[in-house]
Amino acid sequence: MTAIKPLTKKQIVSALAEKTNKTKKDINNYLSSLKTLVFYEIQKNGAFIIPGIVKIEKVYRKARSGRNPATGERIIISGKNVLKFKASGPFRETVTKNRGGLSFALMDLKDKVLFLKKRTETAGHPYLNTIVAVSEEYNIDSRLFSSVMWEENWFANSPVSNDFKIKEDIKKCLGYIRHEFVYYRKKGFEKRSSTICALVSYKQGDSVTRKQIREGMWDGKEIETIPFQETRDFLKRVFFRCKKKYQAFF
Repeated sequence: MTAIKPLTKKQIVSALAEKTNKTKKDINNYLSSLKTLVFYEIQKNGAFIIPGIVKIEKVYRKARSGRNPATGERIIISGKNVLKFKASGPFRETVTKNRGGLSFALMDLKDKVLFLKKRTETAGHPYLNTIVAVSEEYNIDSRLFSSVMWEENWFANSPVSNDFKIKEDIKKCLGYIRHEFVYYRKKGFEKRSSTICALVSYKQGDSVTRKQIREGMWDGKEIETIPFQETRDFLKRVFFRCKKKYQAFF
């Protein structure tokens, strides 16, 4: 098998310049600034995260025993700082699940719209550009909100893709879901549980949801234990649609 050669710096600069409509000089300056920032943060704080790509962390490897490869003599290998790299979720998803295509999170906005359009009923197509754009703004997976809108029968209306009111309604809904998600993350809930809680709050109201959790009526973690059947069934349908239609697992 022929080894695949990674892109050279020159090729990376050319690709980024074309993708961003920037000059190659600008891209070279950005890369140089990024390198300087990475070096500085690793030295100062011991870690650096490139969002959606990788976490680079400086860790101390303790001294340990080993053998001299030439003589076989037992030796002590001194402790030292080493770099640890951890790929982000989208990269791990692409490689480990091997679906033969680009991870949704790594697609650009145009490809995300096309992905959703192939899997969404025709009535929902005029919404998709707005859904994807606003979802990116609020850092929410647009597959999830597409499923929410589908279940809420928004697609049954006759939208205009650039209609101001529709965009504002979508922004209002996504802003609310994002606010609730962040609230539960700050309370120590895991990502999936925070997503569930945010959608439950969207469906039945934040005060009701927080009261249910506070008074022990619901643990805020599992869909099956949501007290109100209407809310429980709604979330089941949303997550089922995410999985079956959009290949999204939350």
